[in-house]
Amino acid sequence: MNSLITKNTEQTLSQEEFLQILKHKALFGIRTKNKNLTDLYWCIKDKYTFLCGELYTKQIRDLTDHLVQYYQRGLNKNILVLDNQKNYPILKKFAELANFNYSNKKFVPGTFTNNNLKDFIIPSSIFIVHDKKELQAVSEAIKTKTPILGINNILPNYKLYTKVIIANNFDQCSIGYTLWRILKGLELKKILNLEDLTLEKFLSE
Repeated sequence: MNSLITKNTEQTLSQEEFLQILKHKALFGIRTKNKNLTDLYWCIKDKYTFLCGELYTKQIRDLTDHLVQYYQRGLNKNILVLDNQKNYPILKKFAELANFNYSNKKFVPGTFTNNNLKDFIIPSSIFIVHDKKELQAVSEAIKTKTPILGINNILPNYKLYTKVIIANNFDQCSIGYTLWRILKGLELKKILNLEDLTLEKFLSE
């Protein structure tokens, strides 16, 4: 298997893995229309794209390793996956398969701080795909020092996140691909049994 190796990192990105990233446009700045993906793999000269691809892969591994600690401590069901605006149905499937908590309700101020509220919860962490669409939840997570995990665009606020994957977070298919990679990473760590979960099956309704 041919691998893409850069001088600045020990991470390698296989041709198959890179083609999947291209196909699902998980990274910004990738245009695949009317181009053969295999040819595109060998023809791209922009080192930034290659480095970004390897960074993407490394960040998935780092976030997956971080999640493993929650499972080991029995805190995975306290990870709250948020979809405040109900924009990403794939998030619910992700949460169910990973045994996380899920909410697509409008976030009510005090959810993490006011135990008199009906939906009061003390999450072990929150998982988001858009910090600008989850501003209230992010604000309360910061106040309560709750770890913030998730996917964000090419220029996330790194200080905001405990772990973040830089990826295309506007497209359902791209988000789904990244979430699937996380799930398969957890399977590799023998945390989940998702051997039959193909990418196509995960992305299907």
